[in-house]
Amino acid sequence: MIVVKKEDSEEVYSADEIAALEEELLCDGSIHALGVELLIQTGMRIGEAVALTWSDYDPEKHSLHIHRTETTYSTDGKVRVEISDSPKTDAGNRVFPVFPEMQDTLDRIRRINPDGEYILTYHGGRIRAEKLRKKLRKACENCGIEYCSPHKLRKTFASRLAAEGVPPRIITELLGHEDYRVTQDYYIKRFATLDQKENNLREAMKKKPAS
Repeated sequence: MIVVKKEDSEEVYSADEIAALEEELLCDGSIHALGVELLIQTGMRIGEAVALTWSDYDPEKHSLHIHRTETTYSTDGKVRVEISDSPKTDAGNRVFPVFPEMQDTLDRIRRINPDGEYILTYHGGRIRAEKLRKKLRKACENCGIEYCSPHKLRKTFASRLAAEGVPPRIITELLGHEDYRVTQDYYIKRFATLDQKENNLREAMKKKPAS
């Protein structure tokens, strides 16, 4: 069996695409759009995001406890969707630091949904993962960006952090992976705008070669 390796551009959204997506989502301002923005900001699995409750969020400690996930399974010929109290892996049970932009997103969600048990609640019901996928697809369509699954947002998140020099082990913990080699080998891709590449090239060419 021949495995065709995807180009990095197929594995992650570019910096320009992320900027366009975030502008579209924040202008939309709906709770579904803010849910997708939360995926961009955290690299969470989509099932983890829709399983978050307000009790998981501690604004005083600036932390978000990720420890549940949405699961889909078939029984008696019917497809069932429910929340599992166990994450995908042991490492999936983690505390995520809430930075200012992420806090702003959570605050905006709180204003829309002040009383729901789940952070992502719409008309009294928990928003399912499929609804966030549809919102991401629509946002991509509005921006003229090729849609890929929310998993691409996880890879983009990891790649953005790596591009800023965050150590792979820290990225691994934030993603909820068991093995940092999985993060390094399958999640971290090249992530830079053309301008950034040009600036890096210029800086490199300024340096004198070692004698």
